[in-house]
Amino acid sequence: MKLFSVSSRSANDRAFTLIELLIVAAIISILAAIAVPNFLQAQTRAKVARVHAEMRTMMEALELYHVDNNEYPYRRNTLGTLRRTPHVPQLDTRVEQLSKLTSPVAYLTTLPPDIFEAYIPPPNNLLDYYDPWQFSWLVNSRLGLDRAAYVDPETIGYLLVSVGPDGYLGAGPNNFGWPSPVQLRLTIFRPYDPTNGTISDGNIYINRASNAEKTASQFLQWVTPRF
Repeated sequence: MKLFSVSSRSANDRAFTLIELLIVAAIISILAAIAVPNFLQAQTRAKVARVHAEMRTMMEALELYHVDNNEYPYRRNTLGTLRRTPHVPQLDTRVEQLSKLTSPVAYLTTLPPDIFEAYIPPPNNLLDYYDPWQFSWLVNSRLGLDRAAYVDPETIGYLLVSVGPDGYLGAGPNNFGWPSPVQLRLTIFRPYDPTNGTISDGNIYINRASNAEKTASQFLQWVTPRF
């Protein structure tokens, strides 16, 4: 009886060919191109949700402060004048002016940092708050000569601010406590909108007016210039 033996495969037969390696590399690249942006966007969405949650915690603290003191805390630009008030409070007064929420009464145990802040170093890298007078000036400065549309600080409420995923507040050019690099991205009047892209320009705003929380779209209507 004739026996047949099966010879073992050669080393070249067992190895991947160059074409096979290129195909595998291409597949991995395609999967990475799909997965990495989705992962980064998921991270951004989670951070936005965290900012909203911390803003609502700050709102509760501000309302408790208002109940006890019959007014909201002072948080505006101390270098402003009656004729010309800067658009935003100084960055280096955040801890000082927001500390009323933690001491002597702890309406907040700690002041929440702005997890998107890429420019302002600690300890002033906080979620910011503009009191009704500062907020009303911010809005009225964009209404131009349409004085009939001006908002009253007694009714406008306050504004909570995060720089959003772009990492910049985008304040206008001024010397009121803000160093010059913030002039590079003028997005102070642009609310963040995820429909423009998960990572897009603009700031996250929440404000309370007439005992009702307003959305970024309402704020956008206020800050659109009218001349």
